[in-house]
Amino acid sequence: PKKEVTPELIIQIVADHFGISPADILSSKRSADIVYPRQITMYLCRQMTNVALQGIGKALETGTNEIIHGADKIAKEVLVNETTKNTVDILIKKIDPS
Repeated sequence: PKKEVTPELIIQIVADHFGISPADILSSKRSADIVYPRQITMYLCRQMTNVALQGIGKALETGTNEIIHGADKIAKEVLVNETTKNTVDILIKKIDPS
């Protein structure tokens, strides 16, 4: 059976991919090694789930403005940065292999 793509699933897979804990993604730490995966998580939650912004914000323990900012930043990054695009593509396949 196909597993449902949820913010929690995305958080877990992104954390595993980057070698950090889900708690790091949910934390308010500002170091680049945490912020980048957190923003990718925001982007993937917006792209791959039907969860409203408030729901994503609740799952990531942050505000909707941060979700919009983080997701938009990665959306732009994917267009100009091959590494980010590849990382996002790999994560999408890990999250939803079908």
